[in-house]
Amino acid sequence: GEPTVTLKRRPGGGSHQAWDVIADGEARWFLRADAVEPDDDKHYTLRREAVIYRAANAIGLPSPTVLGIHPELEAVLLERSPGNAAFARLDPAAQTGIIDDFAPWLARLHAADPATLDLEGLLPAATITEAVVNELDLWEARLDSSGVPDPLLTACFRWLRDNVPDTGDLRPSLVQGDTGPGNFLHDGHRVTAFLDF
Repeated sequence: GEPTVTLKRRPGGGSHQAWDVIADGEARWFLRADAVEPDDDKHYTLRREAVIYRAANAIGLPSPTVLGIHPELEAVLLERSPGNAAFARLDPAAQTGIIDDFAPWLARLHAADPATLDLEGLLPAATITEAVVNELDLWEARLDSSGVPDPLLTACFRWLRDNVPDTGDLRPSLVQGDTGPGNFLHDGHRVTAFLDF
């Protein structure tokens, strides 16, 4: 509905590029888009991340609202979240305060039962053991599709499969794989958004 918007590329991001979407002189939305279409064996896509953002929002975790997913291209439009990612430059007292706010949010994410969340496209797993095996299957398929034999990685996969921990009936949790500074926003006192799932 905006008559004119401007896109301003943000630095970094590698294959997942990031753009501020500016309307009326203000950065109002955030666009993530892949520079190239992901290979068929890539499962950490922007679409997958958008599904997780929606699940995170459903449990009340501060994270960007997904406004749209492109029907064909690997592109997602997000509501712009307040705050910034700079953490190392804060004084120790501010860092401690943010970590004290961060930990309970992370615990809420881990406590949520993935079976109750709409996680379309993510591999369902009833137990932690099943989740680990599913993940090994994905990564081993990526190695196989590369067409480049790698004896060391093949041996590692064999060892990992032989040593999957038996966790009984314990259910898996939804986790932020690369959690920590740089992958959340804050206002100098508390966490304002979890990013980069």
